[in-house]
This record gives sequence, C-alpha cells and structure tokens, in this order.
Amino acid sequence: MLFRYRIYILTIIVVLGFWSPWDRWFGWPATRVWLIVPQQLSRLGLMSLQNATMALTIVAVACAVAAALLRTWATAYLDAAVVHDKRMRADQVVADGPFRYMRNPLYRGTLFHVLALSLLMSPSGAIFVIVAEQLFHVILVADEERLMLAARGEPYAEYLKVVPRWIPSWRAKVPSSGARPRWGQAILGEMYVCAVAVIYAALAWRYNAQLLERGILIAYGTLMVLRAIFPVQKETETK
Repeated sequence: MLFRYRIYILTIIVVLGFWSPWDRWFGWPATRVWLIVPQQLSRLGLMSLQNATMALTIVAVACAVAAALLRTWATAYLDAAVVHDKRMRADQVVADGPFRYMRNPLYRGTLFHVLALSLLMSPSGAIFVIVAEQLFHVILVADEERLMLAARGEPYAEYLKVVPRWIPSWRAKVPSSGARPRWGQAILGEMYVCAVAVIYAALAWRYNAQLLERGILIAYGTLMVLRAIFPVQKETETK
C-alpha cells in the first residue's frame, strides 16, 4: 500500500519542507539554508561569506547530479536487478548494476535529491524533509523486504545477508546476472531528477532561489503530466 502511494507521500513531505508552517507558529527564522548556513560559517570565522556560499552551492549541485546518476543507473537495471531468476542457483544469488553494491540505490538517490532541494528550504524545513524522508524509506524498505522474502525465499534471504541496505560496499557482493542496462527506459523514468540535476548545474551559480524553484516546479509538473498521459508499467516503475 505504501509503495503504491510513495511518490505522493514524498511530494507531501517535500511541500511541507518548503512551506514549513511551524516557522510561523514558533516565530523561527524562515531564511533559506542557502543564506543562513554561509552566514553562520562566516560569523564563526570558518569561511568568508562568498566562499561558504560557493561551497554550499557546490555540495547542492553535486547532490543533485549524484541523485540523477544513481537513480538512472539503478532504473536501467530495475526489471532484472535483484535476485535474477534466470541464473539463480541454490548456492548463489545474482543481481546487476548498483544492486550488487547496495540493496536500495533508488532510495539512496532520493536522499541525495532531497539534500539538494533542502538548499532552498528553511533550516527547520530542511531538517524535517531529511528526517521524514529517511523514516518513510526505512518503513517502506522493511515492508518491501518482508514481501520479497516471502515471495523469493532463501535466495533473497541470502541477498539480504551479503548486500548492505543503505551504505554501498566498495566491491560487488554478488555476481552479475549479465543483464543489459536499458538506458532509454532509465532516462525516461528518471527525467525529473535528471532535469533537476541539469537545472542546478546550469542555474545554481546565479544564486537565484526563485529561479531554481520555478525550474523544479516546471520539471515536476511536466513529470506529472507525462505520467498521466503515458502511465509507467509496474515492472519498470521507479522507487
């Protein structure tokens, strides 16, 4: 049930982060992270305001690009990613792409995306979104793994034992299934996060929060329209 509505739940979480009504309720400053963090670093004498702003912007752009790359890589292998049946043996679990290094690369990519968006939120909104997104994914993953374990049995149980859930290993933990990535499918499926990565990489250096927000809204609105016109098939739908 949660999996079906995950996009809408995450959208509500992000909207609440941008809106952050509690800032008004408690009289907290609603200044964006993009402004307040560099100011605090400058006041502490750790960095100049200009350098701190530049550093934070670089981190945000890097997170947006990392989200697009990781999610696109994972989506390219999604339909044959985990515990690939065609080559499964009793003593061996196979997978492909980033699923050989970690069990939830799509959700990890979403975290990078949220970190990039938090640049445009108030500090309390950013903290709320990051914490809420992580808690939601922890609950979602627990439910998904329970269902997968019931459906796949011992081979999937072995996969759970050897492949880390959140922090990727340096080396692949399971053999490759030999599946070929479907990059066209992946780019179409992840066009929103890819668009946000392009928007950040191209426009963040203008230091105009309203411009970035408009770009994000346009990218998300386009995604919703295309999803309505061209529904994504269940087997290729991204997390």
